[in-house]
Amino acid sequence: MDGGYITRPEFAMYGLDSKWLIENHGVQPDIVVENRPEQVVSGKDPQLEKAIEVVMKSIQDNPKILPPPPPPLPAYPPGPAM
Repeated sequence: MDGGYITRPEFAMYGLDSKWLIENHGVQPDIVVENRPEQVVSGKDPQLEKAIEVVMKSIQDNPKILPPPPPPLPAYPPGPAM
């Protein structure tokens, strides 16, 4: 055995929106991408490709301007040589 175990739901949860909450149900994604097995086997990653597409579009739609560099530091004053 691998040391794993199975548990059963023991608590019922009721949400603030007056609905029962489903145990083991994660957060709904903002963008749903179908992850087909044949694409994954062929070396493609649809989720990663969609994420890159969304980020690149966001960069093009909202380009950021770099701030100017700070002024150069003054030179150290001459001091005793070591």
